Amino acid sequence: MPGGPGLYAWWATPGVLPGVPAAAHPSMSLGLLYVGIAGTSLRQRIVRQHLAANTGSSTFRFTLASHLLAEGGLTPFRKGGKVLLPPAQLAWLRHWQVSYLHVSWVARPDPAEVEAAVIAAMEPPLNGDDNANHPYRQRLRELRAAFRLRADGGGAIGTTP
Repeated sequence: MPGGPGLYAWWATPGVLPGVPAAAHPSMSLGLLYVGIAGTSLRQRIVRQHLAANTGSSTFRFTLASHLLAEGGLTPFRKGGKVLLPPAQLAWLRHWQVSYLHVSWVARPDPAEVEAAVIAAMEPPLNGDDNANHPYRQRLRELRAAFRLRADGGGAIGTTP
């Protein structure tokens, strides 16, 4: 995995996240979930943030945890304004990620120049920004809100707004 900047995409077998529309790509059996950029290092962004950091440092991990709240028995909490998970639950989330997800990347000197256009063209269901017309966007917002609510002591695991 390159140490320089670029774009990356997270993929999964359709249905691995129930309800998430991730149709299989025509050339493979995986559906696109999320697209992001790494301004300095793809390796650091993917490995240190999306596979190891807490949910307050990775929108992608926050989004996955929002979808896996009930399945993982996750108990998010707030600290310093961020929604976080306890260490054992972060380990569970990482195990889930490496068991079910795939990542691809392309090195590019200034990925921010094309990020919005790539998201608009590829329509990954777990991207909220630059994806305003995606039919899953409202459900994505609801799940993220339920995760935040749980961190604030409200809502039972498995409930949705």
